[in-house]
Amino acid sequence: MTLFSTFSMIGFFLATCSALLAFGGLSYAHAIGGFQFYDPRLMRLYRWGDRLALAGIVLGIIGCFRRNTLRWYTPICSVGVFIFWFGAAIGE
Repeated sequence: MTLFSTFSMIGFFLATCSALLAFGGLSYAHAIGGFQFYDPRLMRLYRWGDRLALAGIVLGIIGCFRRNTLRWYTPICSVGVFIFWFGAAIGE
């Protein structure tokens, strides 16, 4: 395992964590009947999900410099999750 493949794997892990945070936040919001407008818990979810996705993008781009299994999947997944968080925050 090379350094670049490690970066890709960590970036993919962070993007997955961000997606799981989104799924958990949606499930929690459904269970409690939704969040209030600008609820601090919701803002914290947005902040952490956004940070995890951005870290995944950065590590995914670094991992693209050498051939590995997750070379292109990591930045694509991270950008997709980042677009979700951006759209959710804009919709707030």
